[in-house]
Amino acid sequence: ESHMEEGFLLSIQGQLRECKASILNPNVDYRNKAAVRSMAEVSSHAVTVLSFIQNLVEGHHADRQVFMLEQPGLAGTTNLVKEVATLYTALFEHVEPILTTLMDD
Repeated sequence: ESHMEEGFLLSIQGQLRECKASILNPNVDYRNKAAVRSMAEVSSHAVTVLSFIQNLVEGHHADRQVFMLEQPGLAGTTNLVKEVATLYTALFEHVEPILTTLMDD
């Protein structure tokens, strides 16, 4: 069972990192409408992942909360708080200004 649990955490971590990497991609030209649509899709996916995590920690799944906090029986630990914080930073520092600029145009 610990392999499933570890896979669960690593999957969430992977989703968070994938969203962040897409948002921070320096090769994207946000003057291009296709790139903006892609950014909107990535941002929407990021919000979905963050909402999932929010539901896990709001008291709906107490056993998941304990597991995510203590991560018993796993070879290493996954710092989801750090992963969530870096994704939020990417969203607010990179996506929000792009959207604001597009709305002003």
